[in-house]
Amino acid sequence: MLFTIITFLVSCSLVYLMIHYPTKWIKSGQKLKITRYILTILLGLGLTTYCTTSQVKNHEIARIKKQGTNYQLTLTGDRLYIAHDPISALRKETYKETYKLVIPRSTGEIKGSEIPTEEGYYKLAGLIKINNEKMTIDLYYDNTHDNIKKESNWNGDYTLIYDND
Repeated sequence: MLFTIITFLVSCSLVYLMIHYPTKWIKSGQKLKITRYILTILLGLGLTTYCTTSQVKNHEIARIKKQGTNYQLTLTGDRLYIAHDPISALRKETYKETYKLVIPRSTGEIKGSEIPTEEGYYKLAGLIKINNEKMTIDLYYDNTHDNIKKESNWNGDYTLIYDND
């Protein structure tokens, strides 16, 4: 919420400057001032909305495939490229990201502690619930160094597709 408010204030400031300077040589009157303020608020709201809405999303379909004695769960989603300049930030281009988890079974509840993680990565906490073709992920990265549990970007509800070889 605070980020949105700050973004709105900065947006309005920029918009006001963009409107004020080109129109300051016009004979100033009450109507011009009111028009500037109304345009500033409307364009500021539009710019704030554009800057605070995200193109990041997880795809609703997840795939599960038998892999030895375990199962491989594959999730996909769209992520934003890191912006290195203002133009890139405004373009909001995305790329497709894939996240793979090895889980011990394809049904029921799976605790995050049952999911193996690579050395050097935080262990998982939370739960994966699989019921037929529906799955809910509620996982957290267990940062034991700082005693923080960070929510996974992949949390949400999915429709499962079982891949058979």
